[in-house]
Amino acid sequence: MHQNVIGVQIISQDISSHRLAELALQKASEEIHYLYNHAPCGYHSVDTTGIFVRINETELEWLGYLREELIGKMQFADLLTPASRK
Repeated sequence: MHQNVIGVQIISQDISSHRLAELALQKASEEIHYLYNHAPCGYHSVDTTGIFVRINETELEWLGYLREELIGKMQFADLLTPASRK
């Protein structure tokens, strides 16, 4: 028993607008990342336990730490003096 093809359907979708949106989002993300890291003031983010999850270059320079020493290892409170903790 032979089966013959009786038709072909081609579906095409223009995704150029989606790709342009992705590129714009990527560029904006890169700009925000750059601004965060090179801001003239210190920025950091901590998790619910106070452990650093992100810190910018400016604050690292102020504190004299490497990113690898803080991220996921130290709490913000670890950097405070006893008087500051109160």
